[in-house]
Amino acid sequence: MLALLLWLTFMTAASLAALLMAPKAPAEVVVERARAAAGLGGVAVAADLDEEDLRRPMLERTMLPAVRRLGTVVLGMTPERRRQKMQAALRAAGHDLDLGAWLARKALLAVVLAAMSALALHATGYWPVVSGFAAVLGWRWPDGNLERAGRERRKAIAKALPDVLDLLCVSVEAGLGFDGAMQKVAEKFPGPVAAEFGGYLRDVRLGQGRDVALRAMAQRCAVPELQTTVAVVIQAERLGASLARVLRVQSDELRVRRRQAAQERAMQIPVKLIFPLVLFIFPAIFVVLLGPAALHVMTIFTGR
Repeated sequence: MLALLLWLTFMTAASLAALLMAPKAPAEVVVERARAAAGLGGVAVAADLDEEDLRRPMLERTMLPAVRRLGTVVLGMTPERRRQKMQAALRAAGHDLDLGAWLARKALLAVVLAAMSALALHATGYWPVVSGFAAVLGWRWPDGNLERAGRERRKAIAKALPDVLDLLCVSVEAGLGFDGAMQKVAEKFPGPVAAEFGGYLRDVRLGQGRDVALRAMAQRCAVPELQTTVAVVIQAERLGASLARVLRVQSDELRVRRRQAAQERAMQIPVKLIFPLVLFIFPAIFVVLLGPAALHVMTIFTGR
């Protein structure tokens, strides 16, 4: 039993390492493979692929196909509604992972934690319960990290959105087109703003309509302020209104909302300070103020 648990832990840890360290194949490699398959025939392409596969590390060549198959199996067992929810969470967090790879990581982490718990407590009778708890923890832990990353990403986009709209407004007023102004935003604002606006520009270059690309960007970000701004911009384009004026009004409104949110958080500070005051500060004050008086009273009653 112990040998089986050791083997299982080693195999799952090696598979997880292969999945984490596996590089992504660039688009140029895929294009070259397709061109070679169309012009050189199957033998030459197979030899080229074998040579390329042999240049990869042995751990990746042996473990990565098994990990991919595991991801396919777990993906097939996941309900469709859960798939859509997890895919939306991955997009909101800014990850470009395939859903099958993400599920494979979760499954491998659950197996590794369960095996390690079983190895640590195999001499006791509690290892099945602890291993089950560790497996559930390993399955749910990546989801918590993903949700936290999505929240931080949404906060960063919402915080930068008024400044983004100011730059868009200035760029449009200076004579740039809307796509040119979006390019300026992608260049000037690093982080998630640049990634999302760059994704919009990439969709437009691939032939999507502006309204479709904007709605896709708003859906990926899942930021209510950005969704409202996108709806206002699309409506202004349909009605022929001044885009610079619409952006200016929207920027002012978002700044007012941000100021009100800051004032609301400032008004919550006295309420949040009650618990530290009662638990930590008031006892110390009572000791300093009432301690000498209590010692004096004890001296009077004891006569010492």
